[in-house]
Amino acid sequence: MAQPEVRLPPSGADRSDMVAEVRSSAHMLTIQPGLYCISVLEPGRALAQSAMLPSTRISGAPGTGQGGGISTVGLPSNEWLDTPGQAVLVRASSPNSRLLLTNYLPRGDATATPPKLHIQRLGDIAAAMPAPAEAIAAAPPAEAVPDQAPPPAIVAHVQRDGDVARGFGEWVGAAGAGRWIEGFSIAAPEGVATQDLEYQAVLGRGWLSPWILSGGFCGSRGMSLPILGLRVRLKGAAHLNYACEAEATFGDGTRIGPLVGAEIACESDTLAPLESFRLMLAPKGLDAGEFAAANVSTMPPRGARKSVRMKT
Repeated sequence: MAQPEVRLPPSGADRSDMVAEVRSSAHMLTIQPGLYCISVLEPGRALAQSAMLPSTRISGAPGTGQGGGISTVGLPSNEWLDTPGQAVLVRASSPNSRLLLTNYLPRGDATATPPKLHIQRLGDIAAAMPAPAEAIAAAPPAEAVPDQAPPPAIVAHVQRDGDVARGFGEWVGAAGAGRWIEGFSIAAPEGVATQDLEYQAVLGRGWLSPWILSGGFCGSRGMSLPILGLRVRLKGAAHLNYACEAEATFGDGTRIGPLVGAEIACESDTLAPLESFRLMLAPKGLDAGEFAAANVSTMPPRGARKSVRMKT
């Protein structure tokens, strides 16, 4: 096999540790149309002095054209797996789609092993309802407009609608519309530290995305991969001072909530796609009427200066 050309500094210069070889091995899986989740059960093993963690990369097989009917999205953000809690969503749109799992191990460590992975089929939703062309297109960027309204606290990517922006206390998505939510982000309001508000997406029965800090995007955009629910939790000072209220509706007609607490889970028993949800955040110790009146929707998200209007 031809080796890639690597240009090193001139002789006499310090060239130590400039290039480190790794061992790699690959496995090909053939899967049928559907939605899958690949997650890390156990990390790989390597000597303490090894310069890298054993890792696995998930991708469509080369030479099959456009990933061979494979689309992937990493949770939270890439296709590399090395630590428990990391996962990759895979959408197979063609029969006998080929998925490539490539392991990378430190060279010279004969004891190194790749991470142990779990592959779970989440369902046939992605094959039964392929994404329309307008949903596959990348969501347009947010456009800043010079008015005084605060930017939206919650942004969700909705099938065929793209990014939809709402505030606390407002419904995100539409119940009964037949359009599922693919991902979302929640900005911490004034008075709540970024690290004190976290959320995750429900991917399957017992399978969740990693916890995402407020402001980060959780899920996918434009891949026709529905999330099946969401979880929200408050930590630190926010856990002591605030309560969260959540409601959600799903593609099978299920409605959850309102649920109140410092950690809330909204998912359908049938694992139907999430169609809409509403979140409120207010100081603890209030009754239902006072809670709604004290919702933080009138409080700008942390660091707000301009409003953001999402293009449609």
